[in-house]
Amino acid sequence: MWSLRRDDGHPWLAPPARAIRYSIVERLADWLTGRRDGLLGIPSVPAEVLDVGVGPGHAEAETAAEFSTHRLEQIRHHHHGRMEGERSAFLAFCDDLYGRQTEAEEQMRGAEVKVAALRHERATAGEPPSASALAVRRIAESDLSDELVRRRRLGEHQRRLRQVEERLTAAEEAAATARAAFDKIDRTVRGRWRLTLVRVHRLHEHAHRRANVYWRQLVRSHPQGDLLNGALARVGPDLPDWARDDAPSPVPVRETLPGDNDTDATSSGRDEKGGHGDPQVTAPQTAPDSRA
Repeated sequence: MWSLRRDDGHPWLAPPARAIRYSIVERLADWLTGRRDGLLGIPSVPAEVLDVGVGPGHAEAETAAEFSTHRLEQIRHHHHGRMEGERSAFLAFCDDLYGRQTEAEEQMRGAEVKVAALRHERATAGEPPSASALAVRRIAESDLSDELVRRRRLGEHQRRLRQVEERLTAAEEAAATARAAFDKIDRTVRGRWRLTLVRVHRLHEHAHRRANVYWRQLVRSHPQGDLLNGALARVGPDLPDWARDDAPSPVPVRETLPGDNDTDATSSGRDEKGGHGDPQVTAPQTAPDSRA
């Protein structure tokens, strides 16, 4: 089923990602470790918690004291390593793509500059020749009629315009090809980053699930479980800073190119008018490298 391929070589259906299972061995180990630590009185309840008291008839503790046990640290470090492994896998996957993306971006910017220059040249070449230009005779045209000379000059003008149009069409196709290659790599990188975040969040939830099993059995078997459960806050595995919602994405952001929104090089939004109203074509600035 997974062997079906599209024309571009990618599979129609990709196999699902490896499941994060909570095996019966891990569940039993967390359960037994929590029971063992609880019977041993680990962790001990601080004296200030005993003085305040928690539960009916007692004031709630203003702040929850943080604590950790060997088992919680083991779960935290184990899953932190797995989360960092997902990030390393993402960076290794995108290492070659970043180079290809930079190359495609350079080709795209060079093509856009060429397209802008050719559009300006087409606008200039599209102007009809003046009467004096049509009357210019070559050395071998001294015995030709004025009408024939004008037709020859018009034919030369049409050939120049046709050559400019062909060059412009080829440049626009090259720019479109480079932009499509850049966008394809960009979609691949962004999609892989979203999958990495999903995977990391699932690892985070799995770590908390294991910590909760351990914590529940620890509180039930601890001699002062009621105080422990109400007054102490667990130090559970947290999400890495790079996986939080407000963290910046490692995917590079492309600066808007001149050809993204404009339709003609002579539009007033892009061109700066010179002293005689002629459009001046300027090259786009190079986008800063956000991967540095």
